[in-house]
Amino acid sequence: MGWRNYITIRVFQGKFVKSSPLFPILFFSLGPALLAFLAGFGIAYQQDASHTADLGRLAWVHLAYAQELKDDMAVIDLSKNLEKLESVRAFQVTAHSKSIVQGGNVNYLPSSTPEGVAYLFPSDWTYHETSVKGTPAPFEFTVLFHYRPGPVLWGSIFFLVSFVSGCGLGLFSNRASIIPARAGPASSPEKASVPSTSAAAKPVSKPAGISLGKNEACLFVDKNYVIRQVSPQAAIILRRKVEELQDSHLLDLAPDPGLIQAFENPEERVVPKPFPGCPDVAVRLKPDSEGCLLILESMVHPKPF
Repeated sequence: MGWRNYITIRVFQGKFVKSSPLFPILFFSLGPALLAFLAGFGIAYQQDASHTADLGRLAWVHLAYAQELKDDMAVIDLSKNLEKLESVRAFQVTAHSKSIVQGGNVNYLPSSTPEGVAYLFPSDWTYHETSVKGTPAPFEFTVLFHYRPGPVLWGSIFFLVSFVSGCGLGLFSNRASIIPARAGPASSPEKASVPSTSAAAKPVSKPAGISLGKNEACLFVDKNYVIRQVSPQAAIILRRKVEELQDSHLLDLAPDPGLIQAFENPEERVVPKPFPGCPDVAVRLKPDSEGCLLILESMVHPKPF
């Protein structure tokens, strides 16, 4: 039983890796998706940074002008206008570490902010200005902006769209590469050694040197694993019709991996129980230049199908 498991893994492992759609999906999806994320993040980052600089600078100019004129009403009007903006979460004007004017939830304000525009993950921005030292009443102005969806979410949207498109392109590319292989005979010896799941599209001709007796249970399988000749006795043993077996694929009979291994290493031998569906059948292999002759031997004689 251990030998059979080993053969099963050895036969199907390489074919799974070669035919798996994972590789074209990775190729067409992950790389471009990461670039799309960076592009979306960068574009949103620049736009939000520019918007923060414009609004912050405008508010600072009005505040500095009001402070210079010592116009408290202008400062109050500015604070009301800032509170009306949906993108402003909080703002504060301090002098000598004391709050003069504030709005919104000042708990959101960071404890320390750099001068100018600063980004706070994932979608917040700060604008901070300090009046020139030596002025009669030095003060600091800090405002916190929040923009939706923000650079991270924009990058994620770009990533998702690119990844889904790449997956579709990868699957389509993988399917397109499989269809030509099934539509005709293999174009190289390497491809010819891999079984295809459909019959090769070439005319059926009797291989030279192969003759099937009327009373013999024989199958002739070409190098592409296509059943080219079927004797009536073989159809009876396999419980199939001759027309059903003719030009079908050997894998359609769900053969034991040991039979495939024996076929890939052509030499005359006997393979016991080559078809799990017919446990009382053994196969004698006789290699030929065009393929292999399979002689079925059975201890029981099932009724005609």
